[in-house]
Amino acid sequence: MTNPLGASPAAAAAGRELFATVCQVCHGSVGQGDRERGGAVLNMTGLRHGDADADIFRVVRNGVVGTQMVAFPGLTDQQVWQLVTFIHSLQNPGSAAASATPAPGDAAAGETLFFGRAECYKCHGV
Repeated sequence: MTNPLGASPAAAAAGRELFATVCQVCHGSVGQGDRERGGAVLNMTGLRHGDADADIFRVVRNGVVGTQMVAFPGLTDQQVWQLVTFIHSLQNPGSAAASATPAPGDAAAGETLFFGRAECYKCHGV
């Protein structure tokens, strides 16, 4: 199964927005993972359950038994393919899909998180 949206910057942008609402809480804003929440690193190749389009689609759709990765059966196939496209853009920053315009951010919310409960400031400078 090949991603029909694989080379689409628009699909990557839509996937980025969906990722921010559905996946980011466990996998981090750029797929860096979160060991505490059980979210795997997604921004590099060599994913535990496979890097192929079909592998990522299957994991998003069905989850992974015995892990924190839950199934997302409520997402449409198009939404899952958008997520696959975005994840591949994280793994391959030079790809056509990765050239999508970044999703807008909320600087005030980021600052609150940076200096608040995430305590990013403890390791990272401004």
